[in-house]
Amino acid sequence: MPEQLRQPEFPVHLEQVWSYFSELNRARCGNGFGANPLSYVEIAAWNSLTDAQVTPLEVQIIRALDNLYLTKGAG
Repeated sequence: MPEQLRQPEFPVHLEQVWSYFSELNRARCGNGFGANPLSYVEIAAWNSLTDAQVTPLEVQIIRALDNLYLTKGAG
C-alpha cells in the first residue's frame, strides 16, 4: 500500500467509547440547520436505557468526539 494511504491503527483502548459515541451519534437530533450537540441528558438517558455503565471519563471523551464531529466531520 502506498505510504500516503496508510492510516494509523485505531487505539484498542478507545474501541468501547467509540462504540458508545457511534451509537449516540446515530440517534442524534437536528435543528434544520445541522446536527445538535449530544447533551448530558441524552447521554444519561442512553446510558440508563442501555445499561452501558459509561464512566465520567468516557462521557468527557464522548463530548470531545462530539465536538470534533460537529466542527470537523458534520459540516
